[in-house]
Amino acid sequence: MMRDMLFTETVLRTEELTKVYEGTTVVNKVCLEVKNGEVLGLLGPNGAGKTTIINMILGLTRPTRGSVEILGRAVKHGEAIARRYVGAVIDGVAFYRHLCAEDNLMALGNVRGVPGGAPWNPETGRALKDRIFEVLELVGLAGKARAPVATYSYGMLRRLALAVALIRDPKILILDEPTTGLDPEGILELRNLVRYLARGGKSILLSSHLLHEVQLTCDRVAILKKGEVIAQGEVQALIGRAPGVDLENVFFEILKEA
Repeated sequence: MMRDMLFTETVLRTEELTKVYEGTTVVNKVCLEVKNGEVLGLLGPNGAGKTTIINMILGLTRPTRGSVEILGRAVKHGEAIARRYVGAVIDGVAFYRHLCAEDNLMALGNVRGVPGGAPWNPETGRALKDRIFEVLELVGLAGKARAPVATYSYGMLRRLALAVALIRDPKILILDEPTTGLDPEGILELRNLVRYLARGGKSILLSSHLLHEVQLTCDRVAILKKGEVIAQGEVQALIGRAPGVDLENVFFEILKEA
């Protein structure tokens, strides 16, 4: 019932998304849809085009052809709509290492147009500092909120990057290899958090090499090979094709057949 209630509105769509670098097509006519409250897994070997697709969705890379729509509006290269409605965890997130997590989030919240002394969300009237406490609790860093970021492990930095992505309570969340650097407990916590956010109506695009985690976390998957979508569908439908089959079996079988 909840699934039917959530999966009604398409909030993120790519149409024939294509990227050509110096005569080489690295992403070719990719069509994806993510609906309200859905978790879509983006799978593929290294070089399949996952990160390039994510960068085009975020407006960081200009498509050669095709389009990206967020909440029904076309996204142009560098346009603010992606920053307004999308939170992302990608490589290269920079922090002020001499500051604590709380101060980093306050500074980044201000940069993103969320003044610390004013409501961060006009609809609820809540202050940025309240949201900071909330997201640090969500990602498991509340106990380290005042510790300098320079003392953080790589896994803790990934958690902080997720907190940054969530600070504006975005409608859409994009996670590029979010489990990198996390220990088994952290991976489990991330899975539970992603499912919690999806139940709350967030739409999530997630790329990962951990196929077992994708099977447990995602509602649907799109499998890429050499820049093209070679298969996509509901996880349970894919793994239900034969007894004892899991997503890893399906993934490698599809790659072999393509």
